[in-house]
Amino acid sequence: GIRQQFDLIIVAISKASGEMLFNPASQTRIQIGDTLIALGQRSSLKKLEELLGNVNNQ
Repeated sequence: GIRQQFDLIIVAISKASGEMLFNPASQTRIQIGDTLIALGQRSSLKKLEELLGNVNNQ
């Protein structure tokens, strides 16, 4: 999962539909248009952005 691979914690996912999922399960699928709210080192966040093809860095 993201936690093991990137040493990041996904605290929430803002779905494209407007739904907010807090503390998402590791099985939660990330879909196009979703926004991840993550905690971790900047370098780890950059690696995840590169993998996902970052569109909007906030």
